Amino acid sequence: MDTDSPHLSIREAARQLGVHDNTVRRYADRGLVRAVRLPSGVRRLLRDDVEALVPRGPDASGSSEPPSLDDLAAPGVFLSDRELEEFLAMTYAERARDR
Repeated sequence: MDTDSPHLSIREAARQLGVHDNTVRRYADRGLVRAVRLPSGVRRLLRDDVEALVPRGPDASGSSEPPSLDDLAAPGVFLSDRELEEFLAMTYAERARDR
C-alpha cells in the first residue's frame, strides 16, 4: 500500500502492532482506531490511530509496554467497566501470545 496514504490495511496495522488481524478488527469495532469502508466493504484504518497504539522501545523504566488501551478507548464504547476489563484482558493476552 502507498506509504503516503493516510490509511492502512488490517494486515499492515496488525504487523505494526504485533497482534493478530482479528485483534485489529476488534480495535476498530470498539472505536480504538477509526476505520473507513471501501465500496468493496474492505476496511482501512487511519494510520495516525494505528501509530498511536504502536509499542515503543523501552522507556526510562525499561518497560516497552504499548500505551494503555483503556486510555485510548473512545468514551461510551464499552457498556460497563466489566466489559472494558474483559476486552483489555483479552487484548493483552493476544498481544503476549502473538509476540
